[in-house]
Amino acid sequence: MIDQSVVDELHDALGDELGEIFGEYLAQLFPQVQQIGEGLVQGDLERGREEAHSLKGSSGNLGVMGVAEVAADIERACREHNLDAARVRYQDLLSCAEATVSALNAKGFFSASA
Repeated sequence: MIDQSVVDELHDALGDELGEIFGEYLAQLFPQVQQIGEGLVQGDLERGREEAHSLKGSSGNLGVMGVAEVAADIERACREHNLDAARVRYQDLLSCAEATVSALNAKGFFSASA
């Protein structure tokens, strides 16, 4: 779910600033997930694809691989015009996002909005 080697590399490069970056990530995680969901509920595959692409990138850059992988699946399903598959993976994304928050909190990273 979290690639610790990426987190370690980022910490080496950024030091304490990494906590702020993860704080912002956590503050934006559920709003981004919600944007994906709203697009899928409305049948707006392009919106779902764009939002999933954005979440995939930010998650991958921080080593949050579980979220990045599910977001990539949603992006692919939207690109292939497979709304049903995107909606199924969205449910997985909700669970994965919850688990990610818990995992990052356990590592000492907390939402900037908390």
